[in-house]
Amino acid sequence: MQGSRERRSSPRSAIHCILFVNRLSSKRSPMITVTRSLGLGGCVFPSERRLGIGTLLSLSIVLGRCDARTTARVVHEHPTDRGVYEVEVEFLSAASNDRAALKSRLLWSAFLEAHQGA
Repeated sequence: MQGSRERRSSPRSAIHCILFVNRLSSKRSPMITVTRSLGLGGCVFPSERRLGIGTLLSLSIVLGRCDARTTARVVHEHPTDRGVYEVEVEFLSAASNDRAALKSRLLWSAFLEAHQGA
């Protein structure tokens, strides 16, 4: 069986963005966290509580001057030795302007990484 990283349709980068997370079925205040990695197809973030594989989420990713909003599904949860869960989600839908903002942020990060120390 292949690992999730090998099956991923788009690569992720170690980009840290503020992330607001809401369960679609909940009226609670959003959980605020920071992405550990980010790509066009999904992201990874820490959570103090278990969200549940298959749970549908509404995400707002702070990308600097704008936010990208998307719906997502939890695909993996891994407990860590720090007492938190490492949550991996796949993006399900986003408006075209949100997807464009996310793509722009990823391209900018790739550019900076390629030219670091040059």
